[in-house]
Amino acid sequence: MIFKSIEILRYKNISKINIKPERINFIVGENGSGKTSLLDAFYYCAHGKSFISSDVRHQIQYNESDFNLITKIKNNNNELKVAYNKNTKIKKIKINNKNIQRQSDITKHIPLKTLHPNSILLINGQESHRRDFVNWGLFHMKHSFNDIWSKYLQTLKQRNNSLKTKEISLIQVWDNKLSFLSQEIDNLRLEYIEILTQTIQQYTQKFFVKEVSIVYYRGWRQGVELLENLKKEINNDIKKGWTGVGPHKFSLKIMHNNNECRYNFSRGQQKILSYCLVLAQIKLLEVVTGKISVLLIDDILSELDQKNTMTILKIIKKLNNQVFLSSISYTKELKSVKNHKMFHMKQGSIII
Repeated sequence: MIFKSIEILRYKNISKINIKPERINFIVGENGSGKTSLLDAFYYCAHGKSFISSDVRHQIQYNESDFNLITKIKNNNNELKVAYNKNTKIKKIKINNKNIQRQSDITKHIPLKTLHPNSILLINGQESHRRDFVNWGLFHMKHSFNDIWSKYLQTLKQRNNSLKTKEISLIQVWDNKLSFLSQEIDNLRLEYIEILTQTIQQYTQKFFVKEVSIVYYRGWRQGVELLENLKKEINNDIKKGWTGVGPHKFSLKIMHNNNECRYNFSRGQQKILSYCLVLAQIKLLEVVTGKISVLLIDDILSELDQKNTMTILKIIKKLNNQVFLSSISYTKELKSVKNHKMFHMKQGSIII
């Protein structure tokens, strides 16, 4: 999938922009020029939300009442027109001029990843960041996962409601359903993480001497079925009012030389590692499914030295993905990338 064009109206500090990007695109400009807003508009087209702020008042341009995003994407041999209109109360979404209700109807067509200064939360942040990372890969790579995961979350919600009302007979019904679904989810995640780790190691060996590995914890005790754990924890769950074990509680440890990277890597090393994880994920998606992802990189030069920047750029050049990369300066490293398109931004506009 690639973006063929995007029209942005009244989004953040962008009044109006209409561009037709290429496969590799550099967005260059000073701080506050609108580089990140442009990247965020692409992100919004894929996910229906901002990667910067969830407050719609920060998404609509100052003194305006709404924003519009209109993009054309090419997915295999099909071309789709996606349009958003958002004010402080209502969001309208259209595909090919037809209203849609579910954001997933768009997201499934646009596998898109971001790398920005806060991406190191994938390494040193809360477990939710690593869970979202794995679930994104399975969402786009394994269609069966989406259905199973949705059923699991719905059943989990019903069990949590029954915990609050202490309806033991109903809790037992939900326990059986959760246990059945959990095994399928665990198998899919385990298979995915094993093959993803192999791809990650192809990239991390370019930066680190020792091998990077991923340790997967499924969310309940090893060697037993979830049903047994749920029965054992039922009194604790009733006291809390929510379910404390299961695949919604899975976790990852990213290891290097038998040490956890969140504690033993410098901030710069964590940034490089986060790049390796995301680049490996979109590479694996293409190898397994043929899907082409979009990659947004905000402020690539931040905390990376020249050598590591060049290594990242070499990896990107070998991928088939569409890339949007922002930078304060149009450096010699960026200029060395062949067949790219450069957009110079100033005060929310593209300078020709």
